[in-house]
Amino acid sequence: MKHIWQEEDFSFIKEHYPYKMSLKEIADKFDTSISAIARLKHKLNLDYCPIELRQRRVGDTQMLWTKEKITNDIINLNQTAVPLNSSYIQKNYQSLHTAAVKRFGSWENAIKSAGYNYDEINLYSNRVTWTPELIKQEILRLYKEDIDLKATSIRDTYASLFNAARRDSQIGTWEKAIAFAGLQYNEIAGCSWGETSIGLDGNTYPSIIECAVGNEIFELLDQQLIADYFIQVPLTKERRWTCDFVVTLNNDETIWIEVDGLGDSRKEGSYGEEHEKIAYYLNNNFEFYTVNKTGQVDEIIKKRTQRIG
Repeated sequence: MKHIWQEEDFSFIKEHYPYKMSLKEIADKFDTSISAIARLKHKLNLDYCPIELRQRRVGDTQMLWTKEKITNDIINLNQTAVPLNSSYIQKNYQSLHTAAVKRFGSWENAIKSAGYNYDEINLYSNRVTWTPELIKQEILRLYKEDIDLKATSIRDTYASLFNAARRDSQIGTWEKAIAFAGLQYNEIAGCSWGETSIGLDGNTYPSIIECAVGNEIFELLDQQLIADYFIQVPLTKERRWTCDFVVTLNNDETIWIEVDGLGDSRKEGSYGEEHEKIAYYLNNNFEFYTVNKTGQVDEIIKKRTQRIG
């Protein structure tokens, strides 16, 4: 039988969640599903993340640089358009570079372990001087060769071109680079970004892909594969940065998830700040992941569960 909610029920939930009782405990008390409580917490304005979760880190005293963490950090950096050539990483992410050389023997081996072509990374990063005209010519060349020109694809396979377009003062974003080359960005990008959407949890998300990831996390909660999650969680008092999703696992550990599908729809001038934010995650020992399509969160949770087990 469906539970008929009363005002005293709402008062009870507000009094006990999230500090005294978990979503599962509240769902059990009212003999309903976790997903029903998750939707209800949105209506009751209980989506804020407890301060304890904001302050929680993995390994507060010392960073554990495993091969898995190094590889994951390299992938995260690449997905946010950070140059992966050795000189740039040494200058801006020294601890990661040092750990990679120690664990893999060289930065080149670490790059290859993450699935990238080291020769391409260094060729494009060190030898090409990108001008607006050269960016245009390269885009048209790739278009003629029927190469996927979506931002996520170019960022992963032609990182230097992608970075150059976003850094260029005349262009500034990958969307504008496509338009500068005389192509229609909407036809290339499809429906992956832009439109706001309402998720299964009742929250309004700024893009279709972020909503899809939110729905994926919501379903993981409904299946009791995670304990809870929060959206747009503040990272630091000094900067107005927020994390898209903070997920509490069933063992009470916390992971931080950034959705990168809106890389070219973010406000102008955010390129450098985006890199600073990723550096903040790395330097302050967050266990964070960057995702740009559905299915990735499910893979992350399953890997974490297997690792714990």
